[in-house]
Amino acid sequence: MNVNIETRLFRWALPALFLVLATTATAVQAGKTLSGDEIRTLISGKTVYVTQYGNGSRWRAYFSADGSASLSDSFKQEAWHIDEQGQHCTTGFPLPCAPIQDNGDGTYYRSKSDGSIASVWTKIVDGKDF
Repeated sequence: MNVNIETRLFRWALPALFLVLATTATAVQAGKTLSGDEIRTLISGKTVYVTQYGNGSRWRAYFSADGSASLSDSFKQEAWHIDEQGQHCTTGFPLPCAPIQDNGDGTYYRSKSDGSIASVWTKIVDGKDF
């Protein structure tokens, strides 16, 4: 039986491509979880640009050094703190407490208790930016 080169290449390349994609997807999920002190330093006195993971909605959140917080689409004043497990906690936001993962590319994941991604912090800037 004479198997042509395209068939041999396809039989080798498809599993290799699957392996690369699976490894890449795992690496994206495996960011470094920040400590409470790292989170505090990262966001205190800064505006975080947020994208909701499931539906793509976007907003900005300002986390002041005194523990107050505000959302770009709300007049309501909220609050934030770091809990004893080192999680970022908020009042008035969807998902009250969550770990923060550093993706190594300037973005951060805020994760649900099952480990799935709730939102992505896409940009962080000094001061209140709204």
